[in-house]
Amino acid sequence: MTARGADVDRVDGRPLFGHIIEDIRFMKRNQWMISNYGASLQVALIALYRFALAQSTLPSMSERVVFSLLAALAAAGAISILVRFQKSLAKYRARVDLVCAACTECPERPKEVVAVPDRRTYQSFWKDGSILILLSLVQCFGAAAVLWVVWR
Repeated sequence: MTARGADVDRVDGRPLFGHIIEDIRFMKRNQWMISNYGASLQVALIALYRFALAQSTLPSMSERVVFSLLAALAAAGAISILVRFQKSLAKYRARVDLVCAACTECPERPKEVVAVPDRRTYQSFWKDGSILILLSLVQCFGAAAVLWVVWR
């Protein structure tokens, strides 16, 4: 018999809950690491451009275009990975809500909740969306800094 059909008093969701929460922590750490790597890549592009500038008197148009494209690609790549992580986080949070709704021994579940929540309420992509926006802005500002150094 499945967890929904089983006697709810005997269902213990703590092992599954702990596994899902660890997956959420892993995804959140990776979001920050991707943002840090993207910003570091932008700084490296600035340093590389400055080095190339020190080697020649004037940068060529092709060098400027290449550095601009690299900055845009780095920012776009980091933002796309951050969006994918946000989608995965929404799925993991949905699993946590389902486990907590179906189990009696769940660390974050109030005792009076037994019904499975409505699917639209727990699969929100924008839960903690401000972090996604902030990390995406970091990537955009990094690309803007590269463009400013290259084209000024």
